[in-house]
Amino acid sequence: MNEIFELPETILIEEWLKSTWHVSPLSNYLPDFKSEYQVLMDFLNDLPPDTSFEERLRQRQEGIDLLKNKFRKKRAKEYYGKSITLSVPHSCTSSAGRRRNCGWKYIHAPVGGYTKNEWVRVEGNYKEIKVNSTWAAIRITKAGRGTNKGTLFATFKYQSSYIQQEVEADLNELYLQVVSPNTFEDELSIIQNIYEYEEDKASRKS
Repeated sequence: MNEIFELPETILIEEWLKSTWHVSPLSNYLPDFKSEYQVLMDFLNDLPPDTSFEERLRQRQEGIDLLKNKFRKKRAKEYYGKSITLSVPHSCTSSAGRRRNCGWKYIHAPVGGYTKNEWVRVEGNYKEIKVNSTWAAIRITKAGRGTNKGTLFATFKYQSSYIQQEVEADLNELYLQVVSPNTFEDELSIIQNIYEYEEDKASRKS
């Protein structure tokens, strides 16, 4: 069940969202990605000496693509599994005999979030509600003496376009952490050695 956070007016407090809305730190993925990348490099190093340069590059790229796609699926699943329900109270008090309009109060989506009609509800009294993809609003009026009270609830989930964007950004950052300049230089050295081996083999044949 989603935790429900009551918003003071329309202000979103970042600390409230960390446990329920934010995905886990990228560092959580680093050990597995780094380990799997090393397995790939060991596999390439252990290929038969006569494996062609082109074949080594093909297998390297194929292995990297598999690693990246595995991360994409896991990270996207994490984003898609997130949702949060926010609420805002509203009230309208009238001490006169005429109708009073106390206006609108809003709930805005967290960054990357969206909502829709079926994810919005009200407990208590209200005159009107409006729902946009990134916000929901409640209006309350009161006719005659007394007070009308209502609380608006809206559930938000991550937009697919936002998920794709963030997953690619996360992947790029993770990849750069694993393939550090030193690691990249090691790879270049391996490829260069393979290339020189192929060149030497070709020259001996001729």
